[in-house]
Amino acid sequence: MCRDRRRHYDDGFMRVVADLIRGGAGRRSLARRLGVPVSTAGKWVLSYRFGGEAALMGEREGNRRYDYETKLAAVRDHVEHGLTKAEVMEKYRIASLTPLERWCREYRSGGPDALRPKPKGRPRGAKSKPR
Repeated sequence: MCRDRRRHYDDGFMRVVADLIRGGAGRRSLARRLGVPVSTAGKWVLSYRFGGEAALMGEREGNRRYDYETKLAAVRDHVEHGLTKAEVMEKYRIASLTPLERWCREYRSGGPDALRPKPKGRPRGAKSKPR
């Protein structure tokens, strides 16, 4: 285990993971060899595809923001054109699976307008009445 409480695995273990993925191991064989859940191994494989060994080691650029056009194009490629999530992530350089899944869910429920930027902060309430 890792001393950094945000990460569950230490650098040495993740280097082994990177070596196995580089050697052609898929998510199921990776999970079987290392004794981790298949879903975790799948996330590691996607991270490695996107950012290489640096993405597995936790070296990232910080929070990324995607504009409306990128979100819409990525969702349409997945939902309407049938590309896999991994292909869409690689094509549009999306760093994580979570935002893509959220965008697809919002697109299916609210259409393209659901992906538009929303106002940030607390909404303005009714003005108080004078006494």
